[in-house]
Formats: sequence, structure tokens, C-alpha cells
Amino acid sequence: MVKKTSLEQLHRDRSILQIATLNDSILNNKISELEEYHKAKLLLTKKYDSLEISNAVKLLKNKKFAGTQTDFMISLLENYSFIKQDLVELIKKINQKKKMPDVEDFIIYAKINTEVFKFLYPDDNNNINMANYPLILDICNRILKSKREDLDKDILYLLREF
Repeated sequence: MVKKTSLEQLHRDRSILQIATLNDSILNNKISELEEYHKAKLLLTKKYDSLEISNAVKLLKNKKFAGTQTDFMISLLENYSFIKQDLVELIKKINQKKKMPDVEDFIIYAKINTEVFKFLYPDDNNNINMANYPLILDICNRILKSKREDLDKDILYLLREF
């Protein structure tokens, strides 16, 4: 059910079924659990907030709505802080890369591109798929765009974005 629904659909369904579900606590509980899942998923698109993340993890763990997708979402949320910290280190490291008189710009940019690629696709076989973290992907794209336009550009402002 998790893969087939969205938060918008659940809100629409709840309003349509409001009369029918008035006395149906099981259906109300299922809709509420699905809403909690999708609200948790939405957190991965927003600025990192440890309190919201920990509350979402607690809610998901306490729900009877168990399954591989819920377990997967809990795992994504629990790993978010580690990924955020790794991204902070990456931004600081890349920010130090500047134009060099004897080196072509495209070589420096290629090194930056490689570092971002290694962050997005680590070889440690931990199966992290950064596609599950839309905000992280957006920031990585912005790193590459900023440095492609100007290697000397300060990208530390991106630290405030998450």
C-alpha cells in the first residue's frame, strides 16, 4: 500500500471516506499510518531537523503498520544524519579547491566531479542510494553547477541549506 499511495491521495481519500470511516477504526488507523509514512518520506526533501527525524522514526516504529517499506524508511531516516555529516565534510573539502596557475580548470573540475560521484555512489557495498535523499541530490547538483561556473566560488553557503 505504501508504494501505491501518496500523502495527497490519502488526504483526498480521507475526505471522501470520512462518513464511511467514522466508525471504522481499522481503516482510520491504516490511513493514519500511511500518512505518517508519507510525512516521514517528505522529511527527506526538507532541511535536516534531528527532532523531526527522531519523532518520525519513533512514530514509524510504534505503528502496527510494519513491512519492508516502513523498515526501509526508518533506515533512511536513521542514516540521514550520517549522510548529512559526510556532505558537510565534502562541501568543506571541495570549497578548498581553487584555480591553479599551471593546471587547466577542467582537470580541477573533473576531480571535484569525481569526489561528488564517490559521495553519491560509495563503493563500501552499504547499498546507499542517494536517490532516496532528494535534498542531498539537489545540493550535490548545486555544488557541481557552482564549481563548473567558477572554481573559486565559495560554496560554504550550501551548509545552511540542510
